[in-house]
Amino acid sequence: MTDLLACRAFVLEALNTECRMRPKAKGLEWIDNERLAVTVAANKWATAHGYRTVTVDDVERVEGMAVGHYDYTSKFALAVAELVVDGAA
Repeated sequence: MTDLLACRAFVLEALNTECRMRPKAKGLEWIDNERLAVTVAANKWATAHGYRTVTVDDVERVEGMAVGHYDYTSKFALAVAELVVDGAA
């Protein structure tokens, strides 16, 4: 498995876990919770594998590529993994 796919899988797992918490969130706080969960997961993976870390602002910026797609979580996780592994935004 390439680093890109490994990072994507790690981030996607964290995102899906946080998505299941949406019903417990107050109002729209689930949005910030998911962005934070993705950032934490991406940085945990990046640090363990020698890649650059990202900020919540970085994550929010690449999230726009996924919004509106039927496979939002998959596209979001891939965009974040590309940011970590390739430095692409």
